[in-house]
Amino acid sequence: MKPLRLQLSGLLYLIGLYPDVQDKIHQELNSVLELTARVSFGRRSERTQIPGVRPKAPKEEDLKTQNFSGCERIIHCMARTRKQTQESEKLNLINATAECYRLYPPSPLFARKISEEISICGYKIPKKTTVVVSPFLVHRDENVFPDPEKFDPERFLPENSANIPECAYIPFAAGPRNCIGRVFAEMEVKVLVCHILRNFSFTLWTRGTKCFPLPKITLQSSQPARIKFRRRQQ
Repeated sequence: MKPLRLQLSGLLYLIGLYPDVQDKIHQELNSVLELTARVSFGRRSERTQIPGVRPKAPKEEDLKTQNFSGCERIIHCMARTRKQTQESEKLNLINATAECYRLYPPSPLFARKISEEISICGYKIPKKTTVVVSPFLVHRDENVFPDPEKFDPERFLPENSANIPECAYIPFAAGPRNCIGRVFAEMEVKVLVCHILRNFSFTLWTRGTKCFPLPKITLQSSQPARIKFRRRQQ
């Protein structure tokens, strides 16, 4: 639950820091969802896939001992009706919470051991070398994400995400051994943010306060984000 708490607080901090983004999300929620509608998300196979965001599923021979049937049943149950699933998929700005994961990936580092010798940009990497990858740095490549320090959810709208190269966005690592809780975590944050923003608007308690990421086992904030909530007029 700690990574979820950190990501949710980070996302609320960013939305509070950018009131123009918050206004767009409020307008979109008002136009798509009925006042009493419930927010849920469909099965993984039914959701729109974002190129570069969700690596390919592991092959059976890679994870012979794993059984994801229980996880799939949970995902299926979260989609109460087909209509609700279709409505939630229209929330492009909410689906673009990926921008928060770009700026603040849950894990700042992960490691992989090279199974065979490879050559990258003229440098040879011997077999069995342990390579450390930093999603925090990968996500700040200006060639892929112009103005990388800016919080811009529209980077991940369907028409824009097609330009993101595979593995240029890896907040949950990549490959057959990426984070097993990735799918559930993504849906959980989306549902929570939908419910919060449907009912509240908010600002940072102190506008000049800046929170800086601290790289530990998970990425954490340099200080608590103090947020002032105000109930929206329905």
